[in-house]
Amino acid sequence: MFGTKGLDTAERSGVSRYLHHGIIMAKINSIIVEKAKSTDSKRVVFHLESPPINDKSFQGVDGAKGAIGKMNSVYMNSDKAYQDFTRQIGVMADKFGVRNQVDAVNGVDTIEKYMAYIAPLLIGKFAWWNIGADEYDKGKFGLKLLKYGFIKSLDEVDPTSLKFDGYIAIEAKNALGAVVLTFDKDDKYQFTAYKAPDSSFTFPSASETYSPPKFNSTNEVDELLFGNTSNNPKNLPY
Repeated sequence: MFGTKGLDTAERSGVSRYLHHGIIMAKINSIIVEKAKSTDSKRVVFHLESPPINDKSFQGVDGAKGAIGKMNSVYMNSDKAYQDFTRQIGVMADKFGVRNQVDAVNGVDTIEKYMAYIAPLLIGKFAWWNIGADEYDKGKFGLKLLKYGFIKSLDEVDPTSLKFDGYIAIEAKNALGAVVLTFDKDDKYQFTAYKAPDSSFTFPSASETYSPPKFNSTNEVDELLFGNTSNNPKNLPY
């Protein structure tokens, strides 16, 4: 049957409504803390938005004037993870010019309260970000906050210097021509490509199933290297 009734013929912008990995200019719109579903680990989610997109056909998500996206920290479950994240906050504060104000927030007892106190100091300020990604399905990515080399202030990047690989900006230089941000798709810490499940897998027979190791004493179990499992960060602002 032929007919145009109900057919969506609205023009679409060629610009994505969503942010991608690589080097981008963006501001933080909001910050939330999420708890893992099955553990006490927590991560911080930064809701980002690009500068306004000057395209008449562009329709931002929920009225946004630019492309949006969520950049996640790692899930934190140890003192070291919380300390690394606190350092990342310090770097952001440096680049936004609010380090003294952020440093003044101290002695807060939870990360939820800490982020609520400092969020107004970080929100609404543009910067250049180097955003990592984990590809969880073909062409679908989860954006992540990199541990190092993840942010520069606006005056530290010459926008005309951006080098692209396709539509992804992979290098930015300063006004003197020095490289200040680099996105490397081959760096496992910056990008993880999707791996399709192995369809050739078969379940082992009963004779091949795994048997757990036997220990002669509880001391042998105690000596296994399970790592730091503390969920109570110490010597942090929260």
